[in-house]
Amino acid sequence: MPRVKLTYFQGHHWSAPISLTDSDAARPSLTVLSRPDNDPVLFCLTVSDGGCRLSSTTDGTTWYTSNQAPPAHPADNTAAALVAFHPEGGTPLLHLFWTDDQGDTYWSTATNGTEWSKPTNVPHMPSGDGAPAAAILDDALHLVKGSDTPSYATYDGNAWTKQPAPQQATFPHLAPYLGVLYCTGLSTDTDGTPYQTFDGTGWASQRKIAWNDTSQDTALAAYEGDLLVAVTTAGDHLAYTTTKDGATWAPVAACHTPADPSTTGVDIARFGTTLHCAYTADE
Repeated sequence: MPRVKLTYFQGHHWSAPISLTDSDAARPSLTVLSRPDNDPVLFCLTVSDGGCRLSSTTDGTTWYTSNQAPPAHPADNTAAALVAFHPEGGTPLLHLFWTDDQGDTYWSTATNGTEWSKPTNVPHMPSGDGAPAAAILDDALHLVKGSDTPSYATYDGNAWTKQPAPQQATFPHLAPYLGVLYCTGLSTDTDGTPYQTFDGTGWASQRKIAWNDTSQDTALAAYEGDLLVAVTTAGDHLAYTTTKDGATWAPVAACHTPADPSTTGVDIARFGTTLHCAYTADE
């Protein structure tokens, strides 16, 4: 049975992983919701039995799983995307995106992770298979729907705007770094993970992050001044690399080697001074 596991890094070592929930082997999604009058909350979204479950922590170690599921029903083995967005002059909200069995992309929001808005279609996202990915940059929410012909749109808190799509983004992951948006895609080749950057006007040429093993799912996060990329590999482990300029990457290092036969999805997020990693693994 696939389960989502969690581990965190404090600058010296990774904690022993803990099991969170059952999963359909889709990628988990991490995001941090900052609240004006309360401590920030780290949320972890998992896909299970055709729906989603939401867990949260305020201290990074003790997790609570809500009994009230978000109103999302992703297609089988398709990841959903969760991101916290606080538009200028607006309310900080959790934004949840998913693609259903018909290939349509839906969206719902919540202030606290329990009371969700009625799902609505996301504009500028053509019908078709593909997992969504979301990130925040320059007071806007950025959404990419992955496929061989991906779609890309931004949301400013009031309206959606269609944007030029990246070249290729199967199972994409997004993260802001040094004022630009990074987008990685799935790679089944041994020559590395494809990625592109968006500066607000257009996408740069596709590059690749070289790995010693076939890379599969990837996750991005800014941490300690670097952009960190975690990857699941065909060797059934998690690895990572970092960059300071988006072009030169540090040597690949082991992030965590779980005693699991398969690692299929990963996400990472900074929460306070620690880096948290959620991944799906068989038990």
